[in-house]
Amino acid sequence: MANIHPYGRFTHAVVRGIPESFGKPSDNAQNGERNGGGGGGGVEVDLAKAQRQFGCLTGALRQKVGLQLIEIPPDPELPESWRIEDVAVIQGDTALVTRPYHQQRRSEAEALRGVLSELRLSVVEMGEEQGGSGGATLEGSDVLFTGREFFVGVSSHTNRRGAQVLADTFRSNDIISSESTRTDALWDILDSHINMDLCCVPERQFVHQSQTKTLLQLRDT
Repeated sequence: MANIHPYGRFTHAVVRGIPESFGKPSDNAQNGERNGGGGGGGVEVDLAKAQRQFGCLTGALRQKVGLQLIEIPPDPELPESWRIEDVAVIQGDTALVTRPYHQQRRSEAEALRGVLSELRLSVVEMGEEQGGSGGATLEGSDVLFTGREFFVGVSSHTNRRGAQVLADTFRSNDIISSESTRTDALWDILDSHINMDLCCVPERQFVHQSQTKTLLQLRDT
C-alpha cells in the first residue's frame, strides 16, 4: 500500500478464519448484544455466507491492497475468535493486547501473541484482573484511530479503566472517549471518519447533545 501520511506504510494484515462453531445457539446467547445490536437474544447466522465474505476480504487484502496476509487458523473452541480486531490495538511499533469483556474470549489473544512477536512489535499486556490494569476491559472494535488521536466508545464491553490503559500505552496520542448504554458506543458519536479533521456525527435519538459537544479527554496534553 502507498505511504499515506500520517498512518505510515502498511505491509501486513492479520486475519483469523471463521470457525464452524460461529453462530451456534450458545454462541448467540452469549454475544447477542454485539450481533443483534440491542441485546436480548441472538440472531441467525448464515455461516456459509460469512465464510464467503471472509474469502472476499482476504482476496481483496492480497490482490487489491497488496498486503502480506498472516492468517491464523480458526479455532472451533473460540466461536468469536474471527473478530481478531477485538484482542489487540496496534499503532506504530506498539501492540496493546486487550482484555475483552467476556471471560470466554480472553484466550483468543494467545494465537495472536506469536504473530505480534514475529512482526517485531513491542507488545504491551493489559495484564491480569489484579494489578495496574485490574478491572479494565477493552475491545479493539470500540477504538478508532484517526491518524492523530484515538476515539474510544465506553460501554459495558469497554470500560473507562480500559480506555485509561489505552491512554497510558499510547501516550503520544490524544485519547477521547464517549460513553453510552449501548454496546456499540463508539458509533453513537462517530458515524464515519472522513479525514484527519472531519468526522460525521449522526442525529439520532440516543446521541445526547452533551456527548456531541464535549468529548472527555482522558489524558492531559
